Amino acid sequence: MFVPKLARLGKRLAAGDRKSPRQVTEFLADVRPILLAAPDGEGAYDDIERALREKRPDDAVAALTRVAPWPLLAWLRHHFGLIGGLIVLIGGAPGLFCLIAGIDRMTAAAASTTWSTARGRIISSSVECRVSTTSSAGSRGSSGRSHTAVWYIAAVSYSFDVHGRRFDGDRVAFGARLSEPAARATVARYPAGAEVAVRFDPRDPTRSVLEPGRNEHTATLFFGGLAWLAILGVTLGGMRYWYLRHGS
Repeated sequence: MFVPKLARLGKRLAAGDRKSPRQVTEFLADVRPILLAAPDGEGAYDDIERALREKRPDDAVAALTRVAPWPLLAWLRHHFGLIGGLIVLIGGAPGLFCLIAGIDRMTAAAASTTWSTARGRIISSSVECRVSTTSSAGSRGSSGRSHTAVWYIAAVSYSFDVHGRRFDGDRVAFGARLSEPAARATVARYPAGAEVAVRFDPRDPTRSVLEPGRNEHTATLFFGGLAWLAILGVTLGGMRYWYLRHGS
């Protein structure tokens, strides 16, 4: 947050940008109330101000880093209140994880069409059922309700050789339906003992797949993370509005 902004400001100072003195003043005005609330924040602020005035941006970044991650925590509390800040940190983590993992999956799926090919053999192939149960508390001491989610996956493992070295893999495709018919169809395509063509990343053969490229389920993780963050954003927008009206 503030560290990248300070680094960019340092580059402008080093380049002799005529707008940089005004930007230094604006930056110091933004960061001062947050740093002063941090342990040893006053000393860090003085060091940052001195370093920027003397055009020593690296020293300013070092002084700011000294109190990290307090500026981020203080910024969240300043803009959303204590509860809102905690929601951002805790609630945003799953959505961000899904978003990053989804981007990685889509990138790998697109790249897999150009990966190298090796002959492999199916080691095991079966349908696995996964069950997840969650409970919600009832009102006035009642037992509440339990919710059970059931999904099926095709557990397929295979091995292949690259330059005389054996590798194992278990990825069939980049994304799949989690229904029993879809899992059984996948297992039928890859029975144990069958020979298969395996696509593998030549730079990292531990990354492999039987069905390269994207499919209709490849982006599910990405859009799930996006939806999670969108809902979180709407929630925080409401909390921010309430916080501005009612204070901390």
